Amino acid sequence: MNFHESRVLDYTFLDASLDSWLQVMKRKLHDGEKAFIITANPEIVMQAERDPAYKRIVQKTKYLVPDGVGIQWASKRFHQPIRHVIPGIELTEQLLQEADQHGYRLLSYGAKPEVQERFYEVIRKRYPNIQWVGHIHGYIQDDEKQELMERCVKERPDLVLVGLGMPLQEQWIASVIDQVDKGIYIGVGGTFDVLSGQVKRAPKVFRVMKLEWVFRIMTHARGKKKLMDIGQFIFRVLKASK
Repeated sequence: MNFHESRVLDYTFLDASLDSWLQVMKRKLHDGEKAFIITANPEIVMQAERDPAYKRIVQKTKYLVPDGVGIQWASKRFHQPIRHVIPGIELTEQLLQEADQHGYRLLSYGAKPEVQERFYEVIRKRYPNIQWVGHIHGYIQDDEKQELMERCVKERPDLVLVGLGMPLQEQWIASVIDQVDKGIYIGVGGTFDVLSGQVKRAPKVFRVMKLEWVFRIMTHARGKKKLMDIGQFIFRVLKASK
C-alpha cells in the first residue's frame, strides 16, 4: 500500500496518487472486502470540530482522503506535506468504471428524487454492465432507512455511493458499516447532481489552477457557509501550527 500518512489537526490523512487509491479499492472489490472512505475537505474538518460524535466517525475511518487544496495547504503548515489531492467525484467516477468493467453490484442513495432518478438513467446508459441493487433518493423516512440498512446486509452490494451531504452521509455509513461484511461505502456529497447533469462541475481552468473551491463558493446555495468554514479552518490551522 503506497500511502503516506499526514496529520492535519486531529486527523490522519492518507496521501497517495489516484492510481494508488484505485489499486487498493480494486483489490478490495475483487476480494469481497469492505471499506469506509471519507473524502475530506476543510468543511468536513470544521464540522467534525463542532460535533464530537462526527469527529469520532472521521477519526475512526481508515481511509481519509485529502479532497481539496485547503487540506494540502494545512499539511504544509504542519510540515507533513500532502502531494496528492483527490477530488471525491474523480474517485467515484473511477470506481464506477471499475464496477462496469467487472459487473459489480451498485447501490446509490441520496439526493432529490428527480436527481437520483436522472443519475440512475445516465449511469445505467454509460456503464451498462453495472448490476443495480437499488437507487434510492435521500428523502426516505426512518423506517425506510432501517430497511435500507437491512437490504445492504442481505444483498451485499460491492459499491455503495451515499450522497446525503455531510455529516449525514458519513453518519449513515457509520451506522451500517459494522453490520455488513463487504462493499466499498463512500460519501459522495453532490456527485449525483454533477454526474446526472443537474449541476455543472467547475470549468477545467478552475480545476487546473486548483480553484475549484472558489467556483463552488460562487455557485453553491450554501456558498457563504462554505466560505465561513474555510475562514475558520485557516484560523484553526494557523493557530495550531505556530
